[in-house]
Amino acid sequence: NYFVQTGIDNPVVINEPFYIDPIIEYLQQDDIDGFQKYSTNTDFDLNGTVEFKFWQYNLNKKKEEKITYLECAALFGSEDCFKFLKINNSDFTEDIGVFSIIGGNSFIIHECENKCDFSKSISNAIKFHMNEY
Repeated sequence: NYFVQTGIDNPVVINEPFYIDPIIEYLQQDDIDGFQKYSTNTDFDLNGTVEFKFWQYNLNKKKEEKITYLECAALFGSEDCFKFLKINNSDFTEDIGVFSIIGGNSFIIHECENKCDFSKSISNAIKFHMNEY
């Protein structure tokens, strides 16, 4: 199973198997029970990162990037997982405002308002049709 990203001009074939990290899957589905159970692992760091493959989500990037669990929850608009991470003192990053705009969850955006600079988020709001933000 290889992923084909359809672009405006030309499709891009990514020669990598389509794999989703279980943590990303919990965050994407806002599966708070699964995420909490997974996080009880003694080696689990709530400020940890996942290798996020933006091309798997058609976010017009061909690269991988490490993002924090809190950023990932914001990106997917996963309110329950976001609340859990915030209550457990996960760090707000410089880019979380951008991820919250893409995710489009008004609760998460509001939580980021006092902690983030949204100046980099305007183009993403337009790109992802988040007109109300």
